[in-house]
Amino acid sequence: MKSFWNNLGYQGVGIVEANGHSEGIWVLCSNSNISVRVLDVVDQCISFEITMGNTSSYCSAVYANPHIHRRKELWGDLTRIANMIHGPWIVLGDFNDVLLQSEVRGGQFRLARAEQFVETLEDCGMFDMGTIGRRFTWYMKVKGGVQVAKKLDRVVINQDWRLIFPEAYTEVLVRLHSDHCPLFTRCKMAKRATKGHRPFRFQAAWMTHPLFRNVVDTAWNRGAPDVVKYLLEVQKDATSFNKKVFGNIFVKKRGLERLLNDVQITLESREDQQLRIKEQVLHQELNAVLLQEELLWYQKSKEQWVRCGDRNTKFFHLQTVIRRKRNKIHGLFLEDGSWATETMTLEMAANSFFQKLFSTREDIDLDAMRPFPCPSLSTESCQKLVEPVTSEEAKRAVMTMSSFKAPGPDGFQAIFYKKFWDFLSNDVCGLVKRAFEVLWNGNRLQNFNPKRRLRQGDPMSPYLFVLCMEMLACFISHRVSQDLWNPVAVSRNGPRLSHLMFVDDLLLFCKASKAQVIEVMHCLDLFSKASGLKVNLHKSKAQCSKRVSERRKGVLSGSLTSGSAMIWVNTWELTSVMPELPGRRLRRLLKKFRGSSPVGKDAY
Repeated sequence: MKSFWNNLGYQGVGIVEANGHSEGIWVLCSNSNISVRVLDVVDQCISFEITMGNTSSYCSAVYANPHIHRRKELWGDLTRIANMIHGPWIVLGDFNDVLLQSEVRGGQFRLARAEQFVETLEDCGMFDMGTIGRRFTWYMKVKGGVQVAKKLDRVVINQDWRLIFPEAYTEVLVRLHSDHCPLFTRCKMAKRATKGHRPFRFQAAWMTHPLFRNVVDTAWNRGAPDVVKYLLEVQKDATSFNKKVFGNIFVKKRGLERLLNDVQITLESREDQQLRIKEQVLHQELNAVLLQEELLWYQKSKEQWVRCGDRNTKFFHLQTVIRRKRNKIHGLFLEDGSWATETMTLEMAANSFFQKLFSTREDIDLDAMRPFPCPSLSTESCQKLVEPVTSEEAKRAVMTMSSFKAPGPDGFQAIFYKKFWDFLSNDVCGLVKRAFEVLWNGNRLQNFNPKRRLRQGDPMSPYLFVLCMEMLACFISHRVSQDLWNPVAVSRNGPRLSHLMFVDDLLLFCKASKAQVIEVMHCLDLFSKASGLKVNLHKSKAQCSKRVSERRKGVLSGSLTSGSAMIWVNTWELTSVMPELPGRRLRRLLKKFRGSSPVGKDAY
């Protein structure tokens, strides 16, 4: 076997021989510019140090034993190795265990084992790197032709490794002769992409500078009597201020640290009162820059649960890197089915997709659902809706906004309006919407005007969406009252459920019959025609109680829309769906559906 790899240009670094047709680890290297030194070898793990130029990192290749008592030995070995290693560390391979319920399909999820796995990662200071491509890495057919799929293979890393390789990612490749999918981790620093047109982003750190208030005041008063024009002037002046006055935070930090170090070295050899004063001044300036740096990373990280002001710079930086990597799109399937990774092609495809999505008018039939009883507002309530918005109401709305939530197309977060509300308040009420735009991996693409008015990001979107869904709820209740939609009883004498609505989840309940499935799909179809909203079947799941036969389930599948991609979830797979459903009450409710005889036979 060694000669085989040698002929291909690979040299063996560390080897744990296989036991028959299972186990075994081979670590190979083909790059002469890389130096590899083995640190530790056990039967389930090989750990080694990788040196390339002036950069060193650590890697462990694992092949966990399928028996839990042997796998515990690996968890102990990883914890021991973590105490040996101080620096960037990546661990990859077959862990033979899962972390989450969503990483199992068709099999059992064992919480106790997952907790041991999680505890080991926490003890080692590691976290899952994530993958692109398919969701599972191991597949096996069991009795009855059911295919079990799990995410047994993964890559975990520590903070130092992610900061050194911020562009690294792991791809799940196609499986051929094995029941496992290969993992391909690209950890070489990617070439810096051509910088596109980055949209303006307000930096909260600017507010710490004493001159920035004058910049905003001057720019705002210079603009035309239009809030959009005012903001454009602030954008231009703030960008100029950042380059000419505020400067690069990291350059300032390094410069102040160097000056402070020189002063402190001099004070070690002789006492000088002027130098003592200078040292205090440099300390104050450095603290101010450190605050600016923390604000910068806090704002970019979008982590709201950690309090700013605790010198969490490294944490915020890491979260920013992780979020960027998670959000970055490396490739897309185009309309012709081909896979594309070239930047310009991806940008054109993304812009074209959203133009078609938001610029195409759908035929809407407002009378499709026909008249049905709906609650209505009183004359007094209607009058309140059309009353002019007062300055106090506008101020209260702005001040209750989250300061660092994602900015709008203008690049200004709520913290900007809060800080300078005293001279922005008279103009903010006249704010008009700007043109729709698409951001691709942080770059702004060509603008276009949407023709569909209900879209995510529109200030009115949540309210209009709630109104539409309220109409759907009333329509379903109307169909139930006409005995067209048969709801499901939670218990023998319990309430009958036809629908449950949450923030972004909708659950529909009916008897497990072909006629009822057709009724549900008919109601959704009428609602789509009347509202313009569509049901995304690719993100929907259907579930029957455990007493519904496979034959009847097949009949129900045929009752869905043609070409439907609806996912069927068996009762014993319910645990893998639970994390995606909101609230403990719903979990308790669905548990009743699993084993309760009154609804067990024909619940859908």
